[in-house]
Amino acid sequence: MEGEEETELRNPFPSPPSHYTKYTTHNLNLLELLRERVGDADLSTVNQYEVLMDHTDVPEWSLVQLEKPRVDWILEEGHYTVFGDTWFVKETIPSLAELGGHQLYPADPSVEHHGRGNDLRPVQARGNLELMMRRQLELRREETKAIHDKCDELEAKLSAMRGTVQKVSKANTSTREDKRPESSKAALSTEDVLCWAEEIA
Repeated sequence: MEGEEETELRNPFPSPPSHYTKYTTHNLNLLELLRERVGDADLSTVNQYEVLMDHTDVPEWSLVQLEKPRVDWILEEGHYTVFGDTWFVKETIPSLAELGGHQLYPADPSVEHHGRGNDLRPVQARGNLELMMRRQLELRREETKAIHDKCDELEAKLSAMRGTVQKVSKANTSTREDKRPESSKAALSTEDVLCWAEEIA
């Protein structure tokens, strides 16, 4: 028993009812044979063991259970049963009186707001979702704009710093050249000319 409970707990969906195993080809063939032999008689009133006595493997349970449900009966009754649960063909919200409560106002569909509220829930949910998505989009646009503004600000600072560095380096270069004696300036330029001449030759 514990093994079955553990398996049931691990399985996210409930196991099908045990009677699904009755729908075998053999049992369906027996039902068809029973229908042929009985004719127009009601299958639920017939003794299947007597009709199918030439078969030794007739199940203990009634073969009528394998019959397909009749849609006209379902529509007439307004409900059907699947795996032990009753389902209504037309979904209706029961009134308070039908549920056994004390009805304070007349059971008039125009008065009952509960059903209307349920009808509006999907519309309201869609509207709320749209508002949330729009707000998220606005927030992302604002964040993106802030990032672009910060990038522009940093680029301007970097450009200003580059300009300052270039001015300082030019000033330092010209100051060094001014401090050199004239002979070294000439020597450098002569050396430069000689190097250039060797490269050309």
